Amino acid sequence: MTEPQNQKLAEVLEKLEEATRKSKEPLFRRLVQNFFLGMSSSLGALVAIVLVVPLAVFLLKQIDWIPLVGEFFARIVMHMEAIKR
Repeated sequence: MTEPQNQKLAEVLEKLEEATRKSKEPLFRRLVQNFFLGMSSSLGALVAIVLVVPLAVFLLKQIDWIPLVGEFFARIVMHMEAIKR
């Protein structure tokens, strides 16, 4: 085997050893860790949504280009109707 292959094999074996070691942890400890990991990620997502969505809505209300987008699509629809005739 070449040196890069040996190094890759060693990395895979280290990951396997770490996974085996983690599986030997007590079940209750893993359940508690995963519970708090899930709670923290859910809380982070909730906070992000609570902060980002109102900010995005506020910024979009301040921008006057939204009617321009509506007019653009209205022109497209008018051109398509004209083509149908």
